[in-house]
Amino acid sequence: MIEKALEIALNFQDDYYRASTLFAIVPYLAGQRKEELMEKVLEATWNIQDNYERVTTFIAIVSYLVSQGKEEQIEKALEIALYIQDDYYRAGALSIIVPHLAGQRKEELMEKTLEIASNIQDNCERSNALC
Repeated sequence: MIEKALEIALNFQDDYYRASTLFAIVPYLAGQRKEELMEKVLEATWNIQDNYERVTTFIAIVSYLVSQGKEEQIEKALEIALYIQDDYYRAGALSIIVPHLAGQRKEELMEKTLEIASNIQDNCERSNALC
C-alpha cells in the first residue's frame, strides 16, 4: 500500500505536493524493496525545482538514509544538494548532509558549505545558513 502511495506522489507535477508527500511517506518505506524505493525518492528529489521544497525533502531523506547506513545514497543526496543554484538553500541542504559524513569528505564539504555561506550577501540569510 505504501508503495502505491509513493507511485502516486512521484507523479505529482507540483513540487510542493510531491515534496510534502515524499516527506510524509519516506519514514514508512520498509521491506525488501526499500532501497529501490529510496532510489526513486532520490530521483524525485532531483527533479524538484523549488529549492525550499527540495531542502524540505532532504530532511526526511537524509535522516532515513543515515539510519539505514546507506553511504552511497547519501552521496547521491549530496550530489543533488550541490546542484541547488540558490546559495542559501544549497548551504541549508549541505548542513543537513555534512554531519552524517565522515573523514576527509566531511572536512571538504564543511569547507565548501562555509565558503558558500560566507558568500551570501544578505546578512540574515548568511546568518541562517551558518547556523
